[in-house]
Amino acid sequence: MAKLLPLTLAIACNAELILDGGDNGWSQWYRSVDGVMGGRSSISVQRDGNVLEASGEIVTAGGGFAGMYTRLDDVDASNFAGLRVTYEALPAGQTPLAWEVRLKGRGDSSRYIDFGASFAVPPSSNNNGVGSASLPFEEFLPRWRGNDRTGTLDLTALNEVGFQLLFQDGPFTLRLREISLVDSIAPPADPAPGMDATPSAVRDAIDAATRRADYLVGKGYAAQAAAVLASTARAVATTLDGVPGTARAQEALGAALAEASAIVATSEEGRIGALRVGLDIAQTEAAGSAWTKSYAEVGRVCRPKNDDGYVTTKVEDAAACQALCDADTTCGAWEYENYAADDRECELHEASVVDAKATAAQGPCQTSDPENYRCCHIDEALIETPADDPDTESEEDATQYVPPAKPAPADDATAGDHGGSKKKQSKGSEWPVVVGVVLALTFLMILGIGCSLWARGARVDPSDSKAAAAAPGEETEEPLQVV
Repeated sequence: MAKLLPLTLAIACNAELILDGGDNGWSQWYRSVDGVMGGRSSISVQRDGNVLEASGEIVTAGGGFAGMYTRLDDVDASNFAGLRVTYEALPAGQTPLAWEVRLKGRGDSSRYIDFGASFAVPPSSNNNGVGSASLPFEEFLPRWRGNDRTGTLDLTALNEVGFQLLFQDGPFTLRLREISLVDSIAPPADPAPGMDATPSAVRDAIDAATRRADYLVGKGYAAQAAAVLASTARAVATTLDGVPGTARAQEALGAALAEASAIVATSEEGRIGALRVGLDIAQTEAAGSAWTKSYAEVGRVCRPKNDDGYVTTKVEDAAACQALCDADTTCGAWEYENYAADDRECELHEASVVDAKATAAQGPCQTSDPENYRCCHIDEALIETPADDPDTESEEDATQYVPPAKPAPADDATAGDHGGSKKKQSKGSEWPVVVGVVLALTFLMILGIGCSLWARGARVDPSDSKAAAAAPGEETEEPLQVV
């Protein structure tokens, strides 16, 4: 019964269980480096307020990995869905770093197996931007030194959690806020991206991510490669959201991410292939010095009028006016008029201002004669399709069945004796309802108190046997001085 109560409260409260960090503070951590292979990688750990910071350098010549881990007290995770890592982002301009989270259980089939799942820490434009990654337990696959193995993770008695950085050359920093067990898996909560929305910045980010992913695949770590590519695809898609001329890139990235997420973790090569397709299309779209927009001929003049656009100038022809809009990320529409008193006049209108419906109401474009030309061309990405138009009634809506209204209840003046006796009977039976409400409120209050007590007392106590001595013979294991 003593063990059943915390579990019952956890389920009832939709609970999460902190393994380390967060409100519990950080425990004793140990390190694992590549010295046994003649490597020169390094890692150190220190506390920075409520953050655990690991920093060092990966040297791929001779080795290529570094990691850290902490002991757990046989935590029963069998009723949770997975593990969530809350982290601080990398500085803007860096390439995502893929980390492998490793778990061990008391009853694992072999101590020479790592059960690992990967996530990537992305860069962000926000200083100390916070993100999180939730990893389902089914993605913690058995491996040993880069090779697939078979085995079973004992989720009923987790006794170790760790982080490993593999074959990503150069200095690194990992700043952790919290490691928790969760009862549902949420999509990645990425911090604000750390790249500009220019084609060159997008190309550079994709180039760096694919180079890192290719190297990881070559070393046998496809899961980390997929994490780097997925993180980059999400960052590019978010960065380009609302940027004129990027609709095809965004569509390709969205489709790639959806396809990759549907592929099981045992087929990381499939995930990589799907993500590469989306990123390749985005990179192709970013090949020029400016995003190439696709325009639709919408109406004779752009509306709202907006003082003849935010740019008004005389140009050689309609193509020259379009080129000005292509080169300006603010521009969502261009209007060219060579008509009456308007002598080859070009107006640029903001994407945030131009209105396709109001423009179409000005009448059809006149484009057949260059000497009698009047037309507002709007970026197709800004034009709603009929399916997206809330004012357009679909065929399904038009034929949707609407049930008839229920007749209004008779008032006291028209009710007969039967109605009157019903009213009297209802009034006499109100006391069971009142008692039921009181009992329900009492139960909810007791459950709330239980949830609060469980959240404070049932989490892993970082002071309990966390500094257990390392097992003899383990790979370059040293206690870290966390200060």
